[in-house]
Amino acid sequence: MHHPHLPESLRKIVDATHSDPFSVLGRHPDGGGILIRVINPEAEQITIVEGGHQMTRIEEHVAGLPDKRDTGSRNDIERLALETATLVRLADINRLSTTSDQTGSRELLHEFLGVLAERLPALSNAITAAYFQAAELPHQLVRLRSGDES
Repeated sequence: MHHPHLPESLRKIVDATHSDPFSVLGRHPDGGGILIRVINPEAEQITIVEGGHQMTRIEEHVAGLPDKRDTGSRNDIERLALETATLVRLADINRLSTTSDQTGSRELLHEFLGVLAERLPALSNAITAAYFQAAELPHQLVRLRSGDES
């Protein structure tokens, strides 16, 4: 397909022939600001949400979980959710997106994602351990009447 009005890099992305589309798409430093390129032909509007929206939602859900303790302080699950959300919110995206001169890889991003890959399953496992007891013996939720009772 031919798209004469597009710069070559975007034309290659549209034609699915670009070897590294994320070198063009996504968030990139632009002078003193940030440039964010997206392709979504069916979108009427694009909204950029900063600050770890998904982690905010996880925090909200964790805060809504029942807590048998009445200490007023954060429990271990809330603490882990807050620490992970803070890590995401404070991440320096410009620094994380910097490529290494030697390899061209994003080593800081790789390390950051490695930390998240440890923390998110830990949070999931903590919630599972606290709220889902698979090893619990099954118990009846209704009372059955015997033939003697009328």
